[in-house]
Amino acid sequence: MFINPRGGKDQILELNKWKDRPGFIGIKAHPFWHRYQPIELLPIAVELTKMGKPLLIHAGFDEHGYYDVLLKKVPDLKLILAHAGFPLYSDAWEKIKNNKNVYVDLSQSSYPR
Repeated sequence: MFINPRGGKDQILELNKWKDRPGFIGIKAHPFWHRYQPIELLPIAVELTKMGKPLLIHAGFDEHGYYDVLLKKVPDLKLILAHAGFPLYSDAWEKIKNNKNVYVDLSQSSYPR
């Protein structure tokens, strides 16, 4: 499921609509693309943590990459940083090294050269 907190639909209502569908494994969000700060995903982060499901986030630059606030507010959130944490590679590796519930996916390898 893909969520955009500025997309005009209630995040929790959308989650409840789709969470029991076959194939639902978690939520993907793209703060950089949709131009919002990750803290706007707080309601979803709380619900996903209760469900034991992950949030995959495309970190992005500047304030769009401030996902730490979600981890501070919801420390047990299973957070996956898309594309090896691009563009915040060194920060991402520190996060996964020091947080048992933060991961990176390796779905894109053309960024680092």
